[in-house]
Amino acid sequence: MKAQDIIYKMAESPFPPSFQGSGIAYAVSLFALLLISMIGAGTVSLAARNLMVRNITKYDKIIHIAFLLAAIGATSRCAADAIYMMAWGEVSAPTLEALMFGKRIIDSLVMYPVVTWMTLYGLKISKLDKGRHRVARYAIMVSLVAFLAAIFALSKV
Repeated sequence: MKAQDIIYKMAESPFPPSFQGSGIAYAVSLFALLLISMIGAGTVSLAARNLMVRNITKYDKIIHIAFLLAAIGATSRCAADAIYMMAWGEVSAPTLEALMFGKRIIDSLVMYPVVTWMTLYGLKISKLDKGRHRVARYAIMVSLVAFLAAIFALSKV
């Protein structure tokens, strides 16, 4: 969205366009995003602290790493959206445009902890020895589909 489009949308409604003028939807969404961000930040802190304990088993370390990665993904993604929503109508259009760009960067980067968390779960935590090959094939297939989707999206640019 260009700065001029943002200015027009801000003049139409005090809420981002996706809420279609509904203050209740905006409030519920912002509450949920802030709650997830705060609980996620607490989980990141707790999991990181628990990883520092020296006498936990290897299996427990894997579980703490998985929860740490999941919490990092949820916290960063929800916090970025909450910041954008709170800034709507309060900052200049170029600043909001920069926030939207930052949100897209975070969307791209959050893939790494989330995919690692899911892989840890599928290969280490689930304890499905017979299913490990199935998990690996599934991960490869999903990666290929995502890669093809990215190529398709880039072809539109």
